[in-house]
Amino acid sequence: MNINYQSQSPSFGIKISPRVETQLYKQLNEIGEKRIPKKSFETQLENVKKWGSDDLELVVTRNIIGDYGLGLKKKIENLFPVSWSFERIGGKTELAQFLRLKEANIHKTENTIDCLYKKYGLDIFKSAINNEQSKFVKVKIKQ
Repeated sequence: MNINYQSQSPSFGIKISPRVETQLYKQLNEIGEKRIPKKSFETQLENVKKWGSDDLELVVTRNIIGDYGLGLKKKIENLFPVSWSFERIGGKTELAQFLRLKEANIHKTENTIDCLYKKYGLDIFKSAINNEQSKFVKVKIKQ
């Protein structure tokens, strides 16, 4: 009896953080079903879950300018997870960005994270975390 176990293993894709999923449903309910049908949203949701590798997570991140938007969180080797925002995806809300998201955006962002890690190591991500923490400290002092 010859059984191929590899064909029976399920393929996992990108995870969507609970915060992002709740935010997307909230924005969908605010807009209403006349502008964006729920069926098209749910098909996009299922498609996104199939894309990418299983160590990726869709999260809300800050881009270079400082605006919040959708991005990827990826765990690098045995280290902490790092995040990077999608480039040139457009859309003011997370829902608009999510509906414009394509598989190529996910692969490009994943490759960007890998390339930055290979070129600069963890220094670029640690400096981003330190800058982010110093901003929070300044905000706490002002309040």
